[in-house]
Amino acid sequence: MLLRKLSDWVGLSRPVTEQPIDYLDRPFLQLDGENFLSIRDSITGIIITGSTGSGKTSGPFLNSIAAAMSLGAGMVIYAVKGNEEVDTYLKLVRKIGRSSVVVHDPLREPANYIESARKRLRGDPAAVEILTKMIASPVNHLSSTSSGDGRHWASHGERLIGSVVALACASDTPLSFRLIQSCLTSAAKSAEESRDPEWQRTDPICKMILQSQERDLSPDEQQAVDDAGDLWLNELPSASHKLRDSYFSMISGPINQLVRGTHGRFLNADSAAVDHDFVLKHNGILIYNCPVQQVGSIGHTLAKIHKQDFAMAAFRRRVSTNTKPVYICQDEFQHLVDVSDSGTGTVAEIEVRTQLRSRRVSVICATQTVPGMTLACKATKHSEQAALAILNSMGCKCWTSNTCYSTTDWFNKTIASVPSFRPSFGTSDGTKGKADKSKSSSINMTRELRSEFERFELQRLRTGGPPDYQVDAIVCVAGQRFASGKNAAKVAFRQVIL
Repeated sequence: MLLRKLSDWVGLSRPVTEQPIDYLDRPFLQLDGENFLSIRDSITGIIITGSTGSGKTSGPFLNSIAAAMSLGAGMVIYAVKGNEEVDTYLKLVRKIGRSSVVVHDPLREPANYIESARKRLRGDPAAVEILTKMIASPVNHLSSTSSGDGRHWASHGERLIGSVVALACASDTPLSFRLIQSCLTSAAKSAEESRDPEWQRTDPICKMILQSQERDLSPDEQQAVDDAGDLWLNELPSASHKLRDSYFSMISGPINQLVRGTHGRFLNADSAAVDHDFVLKHNGILIYNCPVQQVGSIGHTLAKIHKQDFAMAAFRRRVSTNTKPVYICQDEFQHLVDVSDSGTGTVAEIEVRTQLRSRRVSVICATQTVPGMTLACKATKHSEQAALAILNSMGCKCWTSNTCYSTTDWFNKTIASVPSFRPSFGTSDGTKGKADKSKSSSINMTRELRSEFERFELQRLRTGGPPDYQVDAIVCVAGQRFASGKNAAKVAFRQVIL
């Protein structure tokens, strides 16, 4: 049961003015009597930080989730804490009155995300590259060689995956991790075997090449088919056993993990469809149940693949047909952060944030500390810079009580700092002659960033609970100052307890 009425902590009204208000400038979340986050602000992304027990979830995070639900927006909510978190969102849905909601359990329901993406990308010139990145990212994550030479992986592991993807797209063959596994296990072990008609009749590579010949391919598609055939039927069979095994070993282990057991059966179902239009077009709410402590590395990987697939579907969203925003929501954001190379030399998570804003797709997420995000980005060469770049890519930043020095330092430097000038005085001796000495003085002005909030004040923010169930937070919005004239505001969120 809510401790307060919903209207007490989700404010969606503003004093009526004579001038019409643009839709994006309407209030999204009321902060206090004067300040609010607009829909436009929310589309820049909302990141909430706070230590365990700070009230970040029951305070600003659930208030933001409730605001998005009240707006009627489409939402994907990744529940990484398990069934209890799912129940919280369902209670909130019922309290607000939303009806279109689906709970998806990736370990119990078929969902072939990469086949869904292949069908959606038909005719796209970049389909092979996009799908290869989508498959290679989790395989590289699960690979025991992921900490090794990245260039070796990119030149060989991704090449093998990309060749199978190219053939699947050219032949209209259902794409799955099981297809890649079958290509690896049936690969010719010698040049003589690759020319054997009996072997060719059963080999999946040969089957896809024959099927592609029956279709009208573009010159680029035909070239991709020829390159893949040369790799699997000439280059690999002619290579030494040691070299071929080194190529296969980079991806065979992770692929086997993604194929075996119940998880593999669901993930590799040929006909399983993933309906992202439920969220992107029809403003539904999808709750993706993926408790990281229970599903293990495979379930964790499935959630990341779903997140990538949803982002790719969102890139094709037409705002003209649906003006309401869509929010990707997640507490404990560090668990599913995508730090793979986007293909343009940037971290995929950052590129998704920046490009999806024009489609009115944004994020509402919460995490504990900067070091926690840094550990989540350990797969990148510069993990700390990647973590800070991801956090700073969000336009709305919300701080709750935190005792982590690194996170407090990040807050003071990048969130709520104002320029100030500090004078320094100096004197120097000047000698004009043997008997004449004079002193000169100087004043230097040093520009520095001064935090609007002292460190001890940040650590004393209220964390909810009796008697008033208030969670204090400091909110900063990029590109604007609050009514007080400052670039940050201290806000009391009413705790959401369901």
